[in-house]
Amino acid sequence: MRALLTFKAFLLAASLSATLSAAFAFASRPALAAQSGRPGRQPTVSLLSDDVERGKKLLEAGDAEGASKVLRGVVDRDKEDDVAWHYLGVALARAGQRNEALKASEKAVGLRSKAFSFEFMNQRKPDGEWSAGDNSRLRARFSAKTSALIESIEAYVALGPEDADLWREWLAALRLYAQAAADPKFETKPFRLAELTTRAVILRKPEPAYTERARRDGISGDVVLRVVLGADGKVGAVSVVKGLGGGLSESAIKAARAIKFTPATVNGEPVSQLVVVEYEFYVF
Repeated sequence: MRALLTFKAFLLAASLSATLSAAFAFASRPALAAQSGRPGRQPTVSLLSDDVERGKKLLEAGDAEGASKVLRGVVDRDKEDDVAWHYLGVALARAGQRNEALKASEKAVGLRSKAFSFEFMNQRKPDGEWSAGDNSRLRARFSAKTSALIESIEAYVALGPEDADLWREWLAALRLYAQAAADPKFETKPFRLAELTTRAVILRKPEPAYTERARRDGISGDVVLRVVLGADGKVGAVSVVKGLGGGLSESAIKAARAIKFTPATVNGEPVSQLVVVEYEFYVF
């Protein structure tokens, strides 16, 4: 077994006062494309249909079975309806159908992740700047997509999937994004790499452990993470761009959290920097 660590790209620098607000403003298109599956195309927007509203009302009235039946009909007609998939997962969970609830919730998370990635990645002009007056509209839209994804991941994690710890890490990062998007002082102009005086210097980068479960199942490949190297010298939010099973994503996150570094600087002041970290797992 060999686990290799590479830094694929340095993506973003943000001043200490704007770490949260700038953290999602400038991202790697290939990395997010791997997560969203279809770069550059806006995911289908689901409008709340009468049947979804009826399913929600049945759920609120305590009729989980009735809600499940109605919402199942919606997703059978439109497999891209993230709202219906989300509430179908909730209804199935309340009806005691955990395995089916997991499948529905996972589908909702997938659709909402795609929508989140689109807003994260594609709401900029080619030169990386934003149109005047777009700030509040874009912030509100990003905030809505982020909140919807958080809602679905929380429902999924509540069902106790095997990779719950991995999803909790992603939730922690999403909550930072949501907090930033809700800030009316949110800055849309991203810090550029050229503005850094010095980049973060990695002092220690532990290798992740190759798990027995992954070894037994013959799992190998790459785990790609987004990692905030904080201005305070501590690793901040960690989120998964591309994961692996068998506990390897969790192992990579644990290793990333143990990275030691000297923060990047701008004009002598420490700043946070968002980087993409790749761990390669191979069995020999």
